[in-house]
Amino acid sequence: MDQVREIGRSYTVELPILSNTTSKFSFGDNETALDNVLVHALSMPTSLLIKAPSGRTLLNYAETAKGYITLADADKKEYNRQIPLELLLRNDNPIIHIKPKLISIRNCFVDLPLIGAVVIPAGPPAGNSIVFVFFYEPYNPEIHRIDSWGELIEN
Repeated sequence: MDQVREIGRSYTVELPILSNTTSKFSFGDNETALDNVLVHALSMPTSLLIKAPSGRTLLNYAETAKGYITLADADKKEYNRQIPLELLLRNDNPIIHIKPKLISIRNCFVDLPLIGAVVIPAGPPAGNSIVFVFFYEPYNPEIHRIDSWGELIEN
């Protein structure tokens, strides 16, 4: 029998890869819906998707697996540094659970150290993408207590 898991809230974010001349890709200021949320898991449903939500081609498995994601808060404190994307790709259940942390997705970024050899499609739409799903709950300072590491303090 399969295990049943409750997911709660999730938000899918597309990270455009529009250039091979830089190795750091930020999620950007458009992701205000995920400002100051308690992230408790993340996933990359790459093997389940044909295209990104924008219609861009997904960055291939081999190139994506060489990358790392860093999670940061509103003050750009990097609580989870350089989580290998390979951990999210080589698993049948590509969900990484973390201790709930106060994160602002627009301050998070992905490092792709060997991106220079990747050919960036001209489009339309131009570029490649990596798709992430963040599992979270809204942060409420009246309810939640956060420690100096950005982690949720359980009551």
